[in-house]
Parts: sequence; structure tokens; C-alpha cells
Amino acid sequence: MIREEKRVAMVIFLLLIVAMISVRFFYFKKKIISEKNLIDIPFIINDWKSKDIPMAERTYEILETKDVLFREYSKGIGHSVYLCIVYSKDNRKVSHPPEVCYEGGGSMVLSKSIEYISLLKGGFFKANKLIVQRGNKKEVVIYWYKAGNKDTISYYKQQWYIVLNRIWERNGSSSGALIRFSSPILNNNEEETIVLMRKFIAEVIPILNEYLI
Repeated sequence: MIREEKRVAMVIFLLLIVAMISVRFFYFKKKIISEKNLIDIPFIINDWKSKDIPMAERTYEILETKDVLFREYSKGIGHSVYLCIVYSKDNRKVSHPPEVCYEGGGSMVLSKSIEYISLLKGGFFKANKLIVQRGNKKEVVIYWYKAGNKDTISYYKQQWYIVLNRIWERNGSSSGALIRFSSPILNNNEEETIVLMRKFIAEVIPILNEYLI
């Protein structure tokens, strides 16, 4: 009899926990921490100058958000790095894995690996790296995901962090983002392209940490 009462009490307790999470998840008004728009990210970053690249309305529909930044940053002749940020304050589905999008668009992912970027203030930043080919053209793609103020190379971890942030309001935000850099490989010199991208990304990371909250 006592054992049965304990079992009933445990079931009631678990139901209460589920109910509390459900109320917090579905009914509590989410805080909006960042008041900055992606377009406020500087067009000029040190020696790099940029221009926005227009996107079709259909692209916004596929991404499920209007908060998209797509820019070409250039430094000298023939040195360009493309920055793409897909962001949402409350929709975790906007962060599509780039390799899926590339392959769906007809490109071939030749390799995927981890890239370590030396930060300006010391230490390293870990990101994903793809080598992608379409026709006879190749490009290097370096990307990662963001959940609140946490960075990760794992899509599944990002999704989990966003759910936790939304439930418990951790990190002050349930926002999510995909940050992707890409650059064409010129003269078949892959290493030169990667070195260029590492330097640019190291300069951009502190700015992204300020704008993507």
C-alpha cells in the first residue's frame, strides 16, 4: 500500500514538472535582449570593404526568417570572403546545415573537417570546414552555429541549447544563428584561401559576439 502511494506521488510530481515546463515554453513571453539588426554589422572591417548581395524572396521563405545577412567582403583584387548569417530570435529551425543546402543545390561536398582559428586575443576558435565543388569551381566553407551566447560546431547541440534556453531563459536568449564564411579557391591554391579566411574570421568574431545575442 505504501509502495503504491509512493508510485502515485512520483507520477503526480512528474506530471507537475511537465506542466510547468509546458507553461514556460508555450505561454511565457520571451525576452528580447538584442536590439541590433544584422544590417548594423559594419560594412568596413579594418582593410575589408563589403557590399550586400540581394536575395530572392523564395530564399527567405525557405530559411523561414527575414533576418539574413549576405555580404561580400573584399581586400584587394581577387580576395573575397562571403559572410552569410541566418538568425532568428525564436525559431530554431532557421539553422540549416550548409552541406545539406549545398548538395541540395547541385554542389558536391568533397570533404568535411574541423578548422581551428587563432583568435586575436589568444586561444583558438573551433569551426566546421567544407571543401565544395560545383562544376570546375571549388570553394572553402567555414561555419558554426550559435545558440544564445554559446557557439558550437554541432547542429544537434545547437538545437538542444536553444530548447533549454527557451525553457529556462538561460543566456538571456532563445535565439539561434548559422554563421557561414565562404571563399572561392583561386589558382587551385586551397591553403592560400584558408589562410586568408582564417585571418578575416579572426577579425570578425569579436564583432559577431557583440551583435548576435
